[in-house]
Amino acid sequence: QVMQIFQNLAGYSLGQADIVRRIMGKKKVAEMEKQKQIFLYGSEEMNIKGAVNNGVAEDVALSIYNKMAKFAGYAFNKSHAACYAFLSYQTAYLLHYYYPFFMASMISNRIDKRDDMVHYITEVRVKGRAAILPPDINKSAAEFEVADDNQSIRFALSALKNVGEGVVADIIAEREAHGDYTSFLDFCKRAPVEALNKRCLESLILSGCFDGLGAYRSQLMSIYPTAVKAVMNDKKAAESGQMTLFAE
Repeated sequence: QVMQIFQNLAGYSLGQADIVRRIMGKKKVAEMEKQKQIFLYGSEEMNIKGAVNNGVAEDVALSIYNKMAKFAGYAFNKSHAACYAFLSYQTAYLLHYYYPFFMASMISNRIDKRDDMVHYITEVRVKGRAAILPPDINKSAAEFEVADDNQSIRFALSALKNVGEGVVADIIAEREAHGDYTSFLDFCKRAPVEALNKRCLESLILSGCFDGLGAYRSQLMSIYPTAVKAVMNDKKAAESGQMTLFAE
């Protein structure tokens, strides 16, 4: 409709009117002011006659232009508006009636954008409608998920610093194939080698992933280098066919 007004009243071509539409959409104030003068009085260079020269009273033309400029501040295509309104309704419904599930999905969607992720986690804690449970090596998934109580959100393993997606996938695959990890040492023996490097393992320990296995974080931080060394030696020995400390 805006394009038609520029064409019919001021003599813009279809292409010139489309340029004005883009300018309005991008809220370019300086360009809008320039187009105002062209709309009212025309431009010989652009072969635009202008609304006033087309017989439209100056005050009427100015009023029409000002209404279009104001409209540009919130104008939206009707079909787009209907879609967004429908999605907004669905989103509001899910947010209200399925809050933990909605927020778990929302946070997972921002798992690669740490600032956004922290923002939504903080929002959940402040509102108090769902608890954020710490990561657990036997309960956490790669993404944020709702716990068995349908009220709490379990922290995602992939959201931990220095723990790559590939490592998380291997940890979970091993857990699903052979059962929960029964101890820290059991984890070290079964986890992928990539999970046993210093940065990754410390991140898992300090985040509380092993709290449910009966050891304090301070204890694990003290003994993990020794445990990892022993496990690595065990694996090397197993490859060479030797008896080891952990042989059964």
